[in-house]
Amino acid sequence: MISLIVRNVGGNILLLMPLGFLVPLIWNKAKDFKKVTLIGSAVSIAIELLQLIESLGGGWDRVTDIDDVICNVAGTIIGYLIYVLITKSGVKYIMRFNNNLSK
Repeated sequence: MISLIVRNVGGNILLLMPLGFLVPLIWNKAKDFKKVTLIGSAVSIAIELLQLIESLGGGWDRVTDIDDVICNVAGTIIGYLIYVLITKSGVKYIMRFNNNLSK
């Protein structure tokens, strides 16, 4: 049972982690935390609504759950934090590289 919970939570977090990393890279207007989080929330809610519509039609045996939305948004936030970490370390590296060139 624990492995199923870990797989479900981990999968939902990993699902939207690339979104949190790639949105600021692709879209210049969405480089701040609030906008990336709102986009991640909207995408997650859209996924859950599609699952709800599909389950009402007698299709998949998927369950619509708020926990999935929370984990997906957490994944988006983690992806954004990775983006910030990489860009900040990249800026430090470039500045250090430029300082070495000027000497």
